[in-house]
Amino acid sequence: MQCMKKRQSHPFSFSLRAHSFYVIISKMVVFNMSYTAPINQKGRRSLTASQIWECIERKVRNAEQFVSAIINTEILSESATEVTRRVTFAPHGHPAGAAEAVETCRMYKPCRVDFVAADGSTITNAVSVGPGGDEEFYYTYIFEWHHPEIAEGTPEASAQRIADWKVCRRRLTEHFASSHPKLISHIYGSSQTTKLAVEATIDTMHRLVAEGEVA
Repeated sequence: MQCMKKRQSHPFSFSLRAHSFYVIISKMVVFNMSYTAPINQKGRRSLTASQIWECIERKVRNAEQFVSAIINTEILSESATEVTRRVTFAPHGHPAGAAEAVETCRMYKPCRVDFVAADGSTITNAVSVGPGGDEEFYYTYIFEWHHPEIAEGTPEASAQRIADWKVCRRRLTEHFASSHPKLISHIYGSSQTTKLAVEATIDTMHRLVAEGEVA
């Protein structure tokens, strides 16, 4: 495995940075990006570990509550640790133009869900605990896009990298767009896009608890 840029570890702090890098497995190009933000902050009611996990389970079963571009979630099959779902996108809601997609959601209670596409591309949502104790939780998005048909170093790889960034930016701004549409033109292409998406998901968790949707 060859890395063009090594994954950097980060301390649990309020100044965490997004990372993007290529990983090459044989001839397959894999594009990765990630960001982490605190869930409980001063001035807000602290969420418990059980509330956070319930919100994540709700995201698996009701993606439209978290992603404005998704209008319906259909559960195709499920077990104690895995859900297969079909999500339906609003018109122009999917960056590649798809009307729907089937995903396998692998749940690792109480800290992680992997949303796995048919080609193995994966979006991970993870919760971690910081050194501050039981109420210091962090939320992380990790994108992993697989391109087995593209060779590294080719014009196609460069073009796909740009396309992946557009997809990531679109997916990451879907939460934010519904509540702050006037800012979308500003955050598109911005280094703050990943941060906004993670924090918007956290905002949704706090709202669901405040409104009594999550106990």
